[in-house]
Amino acid sequence: MPEFLNLFGRASVAEPDRAAYPPAAELRSKFDRVHVATLEALAGICDHDLEGPVIGFAKHRLYTVKWEFLRWAGRHEMIHTGQIGLLRRILG
Repeated sequence: MPEFLNLFGRASVAEPDRAAYPPAAELRSKFDRVHVATLEALAGICDHDLEGPVIGFAKHRLYTVKWEFLRWAGRHEMIHTGQIGLLRRILG
């Protein structure tokens, strides 16, 4: 995970050399594993627990309740998906 954050995290800087990045299939595999792990984690949480405060690594400056944070996380991913789509269109 630290390697992934170094490449794609908030403080990362784009590297023009494609070899610096994992292949697309590896990235897709990571996204798929995160998706499955998220669904499994949510299956074990009751609605009442989603009203609890966000704590630890996932703490967000705008969202303090777990369900708000989860809603934001999905939207955040969609933003990046749109950015990737736009870049692909621009680059042909």
